[in-house]
Amino acid sequence: GSAPYGSSVVNPPKENNETSSAANYIANKNTKKFHYPYCHSVGQMKESNKKSLYCTRDEAISQGYSPCGNCNP
Repeated sequence: GSAPYGSSVVNPPKENNETSSAANYIANKNTKKFHYPYCHSVGQMKESNKKSLYCTRDEAISQGYSPCGNCNP
């Protein structure tokens, strides 16, 4: 009565719920703008100003951030 090899007892982690997954947006704590992670503005930010956002666009705006004019998140 042993379970066959490879039976799915443990589900693989779902990327959407993983805390280690990439952030939806990168916000600048200094300018209060938020960007897509690939936006070139992110590369010009100081590390100390970067804040990873794991939320929707509307939630980012409700937190006081403005969408970047370059990448238009």
